[in-house]
Amino acid sequence: ADDDAEVGPDEAQRAADAIRRRLGLGERVRTLAWLERHGLSRAGFEELARREARRERWLDRMFAAEGRAHFEQHRDEFECVDVFLVHGAVSTLEELAAEARSGGSLLAAVGERLRAGAAGALEGTLERRFSWQLPDLLRSAAPLQVVGPWQEGDRCWLAQVLARSASELDAEVRRSVRSVLFERWLAHARAAADVRWHWL
Repeated sequence: ADDDAEVGPDEAQRAADAIRRRLGLGERVRTLAWLERHGLSRAGFEELARREARRERWLDRMFAAEGRAHFEQHRDEFECVDVFLVHGAVSTLEELAAEARSGGSLLAAVGERLRAGAAGALEGTLERRFSWQLPDLLRSAAPLQVVGPWQEGDRCWLAQVLARSASELDAEVRRSVRSVLFERWLAHARAAADVRWHWL
């Protein structure tokens, strides 16, 4: 709100492109349909892009002030972790955990069940995430360690960390550090907020 510096056309275009990518509006016709559906004019969308550009400036300033130091102090949180996650019935996951811990591979254990037609309602994904984005149980897990089963919401999960690698402060890690700094700032702002309700 304090940023009154003009947003140039290139900066606004980059922000508009980022918004469209985030919303999956790759084609002009889809963007126009989205605007109509949300009751937003083209001028309104341009203002949205300018606000996005100012937000990016603010996050860049936050990173410039604290980002490199935060990364150096918390390098382990930005390790790249390859993990195989499976959710399904508790009893099935317990069996899979036992098989994986004896044979060393959760992916292979699930594959065997698929070939035997006994996978049931299992669903699995191979993912690469930063350590800080993982459930607490997985953040410090060593490569090949099987973790779980554990309950999260209405689902039961089992996982195996496949690999971990140290991160460098590249563009992707920089974006991740900015996200962490923003979430930390937001938590402080919430804690300091004085919220008053006025009932009419």
